[in-house]
Amino acid sequence: MSIGSPLSYRSLVAATLSRLARVCREGEARFRHAADRALVDALRDVLLRWARERARFAHELEMEANLLGGMGPMMESRVFSHPPAIEPKCDKQRVDACAASEADALVEYERALRTTLPEELERLLRVQHAAIREAMMRLDQVGRGAA
Repeated sequence: MSIGSPLSYRSLVAATLSRLARVCREGEARFRHAADRALVDALRDVLLRWARERARFAHELEMEANLLGGMGPMMESRVFSHPPAIEPKCDKQRVDACAASEADALVEYERALRTTLPEELERLLRVQHAAIREAMMRLDQVGRGAA
């Protein structure tokens, strides 16, 4: 991202953070949806932990976007995506759906990290990106074991 006027730069950064917050809210919803239907308690626990983590990530991003004049009160409300059109029938399918959502999140984070960001925001995004990548690796392991 080239830096133009300070206002347009702030708007672009705020829009990037808002987009990532929305992605995190969708991930949170996906994890909660899967956790609510999980047949194994240990799987439910880890999915809920990741849902809480995505909620925290979204909150952090929303706060930063607000500081830049981005998200208004209406955008902060928790609007979750709809459940999948085809309901996964088993834990493995639910885990796979969560993994696909996390893969999408990684793409969005990597796109954001290729832009010019203030140093503190870049650090925040790198920490969140690393946690999402770690969750992806764990989801892959869990998916192989949740047949």
